[in-house]
Amino acid sequence: MYTSAIDLKTFSKILIKLTLTKSFGIFNIGANEILSKKEFAIKYFKNFIEKWPNIELLASASEDEIINAWAGLGYYARARNLLKCAKIIANDFQGNFPQDINLLKKLPGIGDYTSAAIMSIAFNKQSDAVDVNIERVISRLFALQSSNLSYNKKMVRDIVFQLTSGNRPGDVLQSL
Repeated sequence: MYTSAIDLKTFSKILIKLTLTKSFGIFNIGANEILSKKEFAIKYFKNFIEKWPNIELLASASEDEIINAWAGLGYYARARNLLKCAKIIANDFQGNFPQDINLLKKLPGIGDYTSAAIMSIAFNKQSDAVDVNIERVISRLFALQSSNLSYNKKMVRDIVFQLTSGNRPGDVLQSL
């Protein structure tokens, strides 16, 4: 078990200072995971959430409103996908993010990493959410040096899955 490699006491102290805690709710976590594929400034996220504090309000926004709020971040397809995703969640899931990873993956703008991150962070489920930053951390922390990149990626996913097997999988994932 790899959990000793993650210092959750230190992470908990840091988490209190962050804007993305569970007290902000599942919608904020989901929106952040979708939006943050491009590492954008926190002020954009705060402004976005102030304007649309829940999925229903976001779903009722026009595409022009979303694009204007998104201006300066680039990747406008992500903004459009976020709006499409919000509409589907509001209409088909009564405003609740699905708690099934396969249903999440069917939503616009949500792929393997984002769905796994939402499951772990929002729903406290074990996951193998690995982005390039987590891949770097795990590869260095566990000295993965194989020249076979596919093997390394599988090893990283397996390690992350094991790391998120405890009581606080979402916190472990965020700490990575």
